[in-house]
Amino acid sequence: MHYCVLQVILLLGLLCISNPIYAQGDSSHTPLSLHANYDGMRLSSGLRTEEEVIRTLKAQEKYILACLQTAYSRLDKNASRGMLQLRILIQPNGYASDVQILRAPTTLQAIQECLEQIFSRARFKNVRSSGDQQLIIDYMIE
Repeated sequence: MHYCVLQVILLLGLLCISNPIYAQGDSSHTPLSLHANYDGMRLSSGLRTEEEVIRTLKAQEKYILACLQTAYSRLDKNASRGMLQLRILIQPNGYASDVQILRAPTTLQAIQECLEQIFSRARFKNVRSSGDQQLIIDYMIE
């Protein structure tokens, strides 16, 4: 009988201890929202239409947000929000050759590779020039 009571006490104690740990881990996963500033885009002359580029970027937003969510889930829940500025270099075939993080509200270098993979699959149409085209986009992370 004494052994059963001890087991129940240990089980209750374990539940009381593990619950705050679970809640703490859960609260650090803060939902983010992403707002792109397409008006501030600087397009080189090699890209014919800004509308085509904006359509391509809008299609990628949910994947970018997923990358940011993953990066932020590893950080403290009080990690700062703010401006994320990306520079995308676009090849003549319309695919991105590189994505660089120019400015970030916090250390987000962990998402560099993920962003490169996203934009290597995104085709920017109507690229005329033979050299890489530079595209700078600002995202607001809230």
